Amino acid sequence: MKFNIDEAPPPPEEMDQERTRIRAEMKRLKRRDMIVTFIAILLFSAGAGAAVYWGTSNASYAAITAAVFPLVGAVLSLTGLVTAAGFRSQALRMIELNHELIALVAVTGDNRGEIQKLAKKYPKVQSYVNQVEAIPRELVNGELALFWEWDATTSAKQERGREYVEKASGIVGT
Repeated sequence: MKFNIDEAPPPPEEMDQERTRIRAEMKRLKRRDMIVTFIAILLFSAGAGAAVYWGTSNASYAAITAAVFPLVGAVLSLTGLVTAAGFRSQALRMIELNHELIALVAVTGDNRGEIQKLAKKYPKVQSYVNQVEAIPRELVNGELALFWEWDATTSAKQERGREYVEKASGIVGT
């Protein structure tokens, strides 16, 4: 979900829908990753069994080898060790989705001071904060990031520059 300081803030229902969509996509990716990991483990175990049979010509050793790898793989997968080892097929997308979900979490008390500072500095930020409070809902991390990003942009610096020019021209004019 994109936040824009020049547009109306999204209502709580829209944000809840976005959270639900993100969680569903994360669940789908985890399920898909589990299936891909399972298939990879089965293929590896079949290959290991074939290699043991080829090296020993003993079918029972090959069967034991082929049976042990799926069990070990299942335990590793259930404990999350296979995922931590880097077998996640969509790791980057999962990280992005997690960041999107964090962006929709309410701002903590520590960062409320940052919002107040930026709102005092910029009327646009104060206006946006007022709109969010009027909905009513909490400000979220994505909006705080928007304020920080907007503060760092040239438009915010230009606005600050205009304030200085107006003050200077007021001083010069009197």
